[in-house]
Amino acid sequence: MSLEAVNAMDVNVYLEKIRCEWMEEESSLRPKALGKRVEVGDAFNSEKEMETCGEDILKLIEDAVEKVKTLELNRNSHSLAFSTALAPLLARMSHLERLLFNDMWVGRKIPEIHPALKLFAGALINNDRLTVIDFSDNAVNPDGSTNIAPLLSVCTSLKELYLNNTGVGPAGGKTIGEALLACYHHGVRTNKPFKLEKFILGRSRLEVDGCKAVSRAFCHIKTLREIRINNNGIFTEAFVDFANAIACNQHLEIIDVSDNHVKTRGGLAIAKALSHCPKLRMFLASDVGLKNRAGKKIVEALADSSIEILNLAYNDMGPLVRDAMLISLAGRPLKYVDIQGNFFGRDGYESVFSSLGCLGPDEEDADIESDEDDDMTDDETEYNDDVIALPDTDADAEEDAVDEEEEEVDLDVLNVGCLRVADKDVGCGVVTALPLSAVASALLRSSRLSSFLPTAIEAYLLHPKSLAMIFFDLCNACETSSSLDVLDAYLEHITPSVGQAFLNEVFVGLGLMKPEFRFVYQQEREQLSDVLPADSIQHVWTSLERIVVQDYFTPLRETFLAITSDQYIKDVKKSFPDCNKQYGLFGKFQKMRKSAHAKAAAM
Repeated sequence: MSLEAVNAMDVNVYLEKIRCEWMEEESSLRPKALGKRVEVGDAFNSEKEMETCGEDILKLIEDAVEKVKTLELNRNSHSLAFSTALAPLLARMSHLERLLFNDMWVGRKIPEIHPALKLFAGALINNDRLTVIDFSDNAVNPDGSTNIAPLLSVCTSLKELYLNNTGVGPAGGKTIGEALLACYHHGVRTNKPFKLEKFILGRSRLEVDGCKAVSRAFCHIKTLREIRINNNGIFTEAFVDFANAIACNQHLEIIDVSDNHVKTRGGLAIAKALSHCPKLRMFLASDVGLKNRAGKKIVEALADSSIEILNLAYNDMGPLVRDAMLISLAGRPLKYVDIQGNFFGRDGYESVFSSLGCLGPDEEDADIESDEDDDMTDDETEYNDDVIALPDTDADAEEDAVDEEEEEVDLDVLNVGCLRVADKDVGCGVVTALPLSAVASALLRSSRLSSFLPTAIEAYLLHPKSLAMIFFDLCNACETSSSLDVLDAYLEHITPSVGQAFLNEVFVGLGLMKPEFRFVYQQEREQLSDVLPADSIQHVWTSLERIVVQDYFTPLRETFLAITSDQYIKDVKKSFPDCNKQYGLFGKFQKMRKSAHAKAAAM
């Protein structure tokens, strides 16, 4: 067994290794507290064996404040008083590049941890050299994520973010994703590009909302080389968004999605995205329920990559995937492969390693199943969304006979990484993937809009929510007459076929209609749409004031008048006041609504 390969797959061992490399540098500082409680002032008791004096550590840090580049304060239990005294010193560290505060508050409670995070974020907010932030193994939680968000939204120098085992949850993941997206836009405005390269956020309960939020940010950043979101309770639907993020980050070298609910639908989406990652060296997807169909597609997608370490253990895959590995991965620079827990049989297991010439788990330790694959269908009845069947792309009758996972697949899955834009259309030098988040910008840059527009949005014509998202992006960008022409062309194309459903999704985004829900598990419901941020709502109303008088809007004008009437607004305000209070719908946007309503009524 390759110890180096196994260590690379273990996040904790991997992080410890790179931390040790940083601490070997001359400008690094690691005050030694030997795993004790660090107290300052009257709280310090010299008679307690497990306490150490915080003043001594602070003095050591202050003496090196002008030259330290790497500061590590881990595996100890620092008090809030210590953190309060440390914050001003952090603000003075003009050369600080790496902040290694993992496992910093051992045994401390939330009232001591979260205020400290807020103090540190405020102290470092003007640091333009910070490249590494590590708060792993701390109880960051959703509220702590809010406290560090101001720093993450402006730290354009950040290259590596480590938040492993922090319990941020879906709300905290959403906060972090929005902060990273804000940082990207901040970098664009200040001409300081945000080039995040590593994102480690495993074992933190990201779930669906958190994964979707960080994926949206990744779609814009496009410089990531490593993403690890293992063991986060993420369900398959979020992996469609994550697949789009993979397709947008074509320099990815390491991806870890292990111990999540990827399943067949998410696996098919990821497989399509992997074809855009030729530099991929490590792909970890153990215990994610891929089964034959997705497993085969992923293996085939890796054929053109630089894959060295592959973990597809415990995915209920059978001989179909084994054969695909023998064909597609032959000649790849593989060093280590883990495929235990699948239905390859002992002979199949041995044939993979003998043919590919790579190492795997020790045979006596490996969990080797027989090749008699039971009739296992990927039961995902809890995802009751609009789906269409994945068309067969392989005429091989054997595949149809062996792979019995004939589940339905989201339309988004079919189009991940499939829609391509020629360089003469968008002005880029290569053929690139066009995920949903990139459609609006591609339309605005196209020099042949009339021919390009139908192709660009064809994949989303059956999804009114996706069409509304494109519309919102176009509204946010409508600053010139040319961009207004693009918006008109877009609406003129979609209103004849899906105009009413599209308009309903727009009203949901504006807070005028209640969003739809779907049952996720038993009595749990998930909201399918969100109200837009305030600045986006303003852009949409501004665009609507001009749109409502256009000829193409005629079929929708009656509905628009009904939903934007004063009487309807009163009813909405009574039915879900919290949403509208949050975004100031009946204050800030009331005048814009009435103006658009009056213009539509005059037609």
